[in-house]
Amino acid sequence: MKLLYGTSNAAKFEFMQKRVESLGIKLLSLNDIDAPGVDIDESGNDPLENARIKALAYYEALKIPVFSCDSGLYFDGVDEEQQPGVHVRRVGAQTLTDEEMIEYYGNLAETFGGVLTARYKNAICLVMDEENIYEHMADDIASEPFLIVSKPHAKRTAGFPLDCLSVEIESGKYYNDLERIGKIYAEDGFVKFFERTLSGKLKKARGKVLVSACLMGEACRYDGNDNLIPEVAEKFKDAVLCCPEVLGGLLTPRMPAEIVSGNAEDVLDGNARIVTKAGEDVTAEFLAGAYQSLKLAKENDVSMAILKEGSPSCGSCFVHDGTFTGNKISGVGVTTALLLQHGIHVYSEENVKTSPQ
Repeated sequence: MKLLYGTSNAAKFEFMQKRVESLGIKLLSLNDIDAPGVDIDESGNDPLENARIKALAYYEALKIPVFSCDSGLYFDGVDEEQQPGVHVRRVGAQTLTDEEMIEYYGNLAETFGGVLTARYKNAICLVMDEENIYEHMADDIASEPFLIVSKPHAKRTAGFPLDCLSVEIESGKYYNDLERIGKIYAEDGFVKFFERTLSGKLKKARGKVLVSACLMGEACRYDGNDNLIPEVAEKFKDAVLCCPEVLGGLLTPRMPAEIVSGNAEDVLDGNARIVTKAGEDVTAEFLAGAYQSLKLAKENDVSMAILKEGSPSCGSCFVHDGTFTGNKISGVGVTTALLLQHGIHVYSEENVKTSPQ
């Protein structure tokens, strides 16, 4: 599923894309669709009003599903007139740059003894069409309480200037020194919002699966036979079928082949080969088949693949060791490696019962 994220903040776009990709959602940026300029008056009194204003404005201009988010910053023990709320970047009539924000809020913390307890209230508005509009602003997408301190961290994060003043209460560490930032940005709450509002649509999107044709009964194995697994054939009867080796131009039947002098990633990088038992180099055909399989997956919005275990193309847990003696080693096939690089989850027929379908 593709959704437009109505924001010009590249850092926020990247952050959100990483959080929703596990749901099978691909976000589009305003640059991706070459969107015309949209004049948006963010005059709301709280984050939800601003999120609604932005999402509706983008939908009216572009007529595609879109969501927008907005945040407000609130401090404990600070008078109403000094609360930034949704106007985090504005002080009076001035719009602050990143460095001016750091200086202003650092000085504000200094006037309160060097530290302020803060919290972000977040909101989201998703517009699928004129009749299906979903909004949310609650504690599950608010940040945890944290500290704004007067002394900034040396590191700066583009798009999130106040990160360098933000300290986790529990550990006393700057968020810039922590590996995870989920609690300050409430990533789980946003993921659950999309799961709730798009459950039916996500299920449909996730239904597009790439499956090795041999597992579905097609006689495209190297020896001219199939690898039919009735359970797979029944469970994924509407799947997109592929045989990477046939797509790459190899005939059926054909000589068995194995990866030599490296692994699948090395093959993709040009540092290893795939050869037949007779010594013929078939690396080019295997690479062509891998890229044709990826092309097929992208054309069909595939998010998951069920591929034949052990194959130099399709293995996902093991492959043969290149000696043609039947020895198995941990590793993946070249098509599997390429699909994984592009965010497509790969499972074998042996663990299909534990796949997320």
